[in-house]
Amino acid sequence: MVAQGAAAGGSLLVQVAAARSLGASGYGSYTILFGGLVVLAAVQGGWVGDSRVVLDRSDDVVRGALVASQALFTGTAGAAAFGGALLLGAVDTAGAALFGLVAALWVLEDAGRRLFMARSEFWKLVANDLGYGAVAVGGLVVLRGLGH
Repeated sequence: MVAQGAAAGGSLLVQVAAARSLGASGYGSYTILFGGLVVLAAVQGGWVGDSRVVLDRSDDVVRGALVASQALFTGTAGAAAFGGALLLGAVDTAGAALFGLVAALWVLEDAGRRLFMARSEFWKLVANDLGYGAVAVGGLVVLRGLGH
């Protein structure tokens, strides 16, 4: 429950900051891009995350397949996010590249969450979610300071 609250609280802070600083058009683009992140995390959860819970992670072959699958999905997610952001036309090439990087990091963070859940390491999950929120809000503060 604490982990879910931490994740939701971090997300809420980012949503409020985006709504207050981007204007209607920018916030609309943000919500579409954020929706893409949510879809990528959901697909990753079903493809790799659920497998991590039900398969024997102590088997070297299974663990290697899970790592390879996660690496493939992370790269694919970053590329898909980059291409999707360009097709949307709401960001320039540099913005799309940054979004691709953020998407890859997002699915890795989600993979970490699922691994903590599979291992029943719930306080590490809380720390992960608090860290996500702190990095997200910190990144917004830095970007704001740079005039973005």
